[in-house]
Amino acid sequence: AGMLCGIVIYGLSRLTDLVHEVHRTREELARMAVGRERLRFARDLHDLLGYSLSAIALKGELVHRLIEVRPEHARSETEELLMVARQALADGRVVSSGYRDMSLRDEATSAAASLAAADIQADVAIDC
Repeated sequence: AGMLCGIVIYGLSRLTDLVHEVHRTREELARMAVGRERLRFARDLHDLLGYSLSAIALKGELVHRLIEVRPEHARSETEELLMVARQALADGRVVSSGYRDMSLRDEATSAAASLAAADIQADVAIDC
C-alpha cells in the first residue's frame, strides 16, 4: 500500500509538471504567432508603400523635368502623382486594419502607368 501511495504521489507531481509545461508551450506558441503576424504586416506594408513611394518619386522627377518645357503635361503628371499618393495612404490604412484585397489587374495597370510616366512603353496582358 505504501509503495502504491508513493507511485500515485509521483504520478500526480509529474502530471502537474506536464500541465505547467503545456501552459508554457502554449504561451510560447502564442508569442511566436504574434511575431509571425508582425513580420507579415511589416512585409505587406513595405511592399505596398515601397512600390507607391517609388512611383511617387518617379512621377515627381518627371514633373520636375516637364514643369518648364511642358507645363500642361507636368500638371497632368502632378494630378497622377497625387492620385498615387492618396492611394498609397488609403492602402496603408487598409493594410494596417488587417484587410487588403489584392488585384493582379489593378497592380499591373498601376505598374504600367508608372513605367509610362518614365517614357517606358509596357504591354500588359492579364488573363485570369
